[in-house]
Amino acid sequence: MAAKDVLTLVKALAITKVLPIHRSAYELYLEPISVLVELKQKNATGLDLIYEGSTAVHQ
Repeated sequence: MAAKDVLTLVKALAITKVLPIHRSAYELYLEPISVLVELKQKNATGLDLIYEGSTAVHQ
């Protein structure tokens, strides 16, 4: 799934929390997480991206 696909899904389903898995070891790796970060900054969405070393707590 590319970043633009994530954005489409987030908007269609009104998703508020997204924890993407982007690792170079992942076989289906398509693009760096920076592409999704850039889309998040350009679009008013509910994307909640965590960064390496961060802790996510969602209730």
